Amino acid sequence: MQHQAIIFDLDGTLVDTIPIYEKAMIYMFSRGGTEISHEDFRKLYVPSSNLNDILAKYNLEDREDELRNIRDDFYIDLLRKETEWFPDGKKFLEALPKDTTKAIATGSWMKYVDAIHKRCLIHDYFDTIVACDDFSRRSKPNPLCLTLTCERLGVDPKKCVYIGDQKVDMGAAKNASMEAWLVRRPIFTPEDSGENADRVVDSLEELMGDIS
Repeated sequence: MQHQAIIFDLDGTLVDTIPIYEKAMIYMFSRGGTEISHEDFRKLYVPSSNLNDILAKYNLEDREDELRNIRDDFYIDLLRKETEWFPDGKKFLEALPKDTTKAIATGSWMKYVDAIHKRCLIHDYFDTIVACDDFSRRSKPNPLCLTLTCERLGVDPKKCVYIGDQKVDMGAAKNASMEAWLVRRPIFTPEDSGENADRVVDSLEELMGDIS
């Protein structure tokens, strides 16, 4: 199939930021007087989850604004210093033909994307980036982030592919009538994430040659 655009999820798909987010969440909870472990974080880490709901499990919901600011300041600082590309992510992008239309549709806030850019120059690789700021918290699997991306690019969603690492990514792609390709990442991609995927791979390098 001739794809008009390739659209990517960001965190966990192209850049290895989830362990950094884990550090920020553990730090936030410690400042709130609660200690959580790596295993606790894995149970809490659900893409598109609401921070207030997470804090409510520890009776901290009344401190949401304070703790959110603590987390965000710490997280943004770490993103600027520690973010790394997944090696297959950067290699895949650089192997694409130069005229390939590429975009990111992420559930992260643009301030996080900008922090990642400080280390990885993420903006330089894409024609547009749509972030949480743009779609009023209507999180994946709601397809709005993808339909908005296609509107910006002037392309037909049915002729695009979305590449992500989570079940909600595949759901958003299907709800937008796009092809859905899953890259499985160790630890943080649940086993059932590929149920609605058109392709499932363990590395983006497996997709080289399949994009046109």
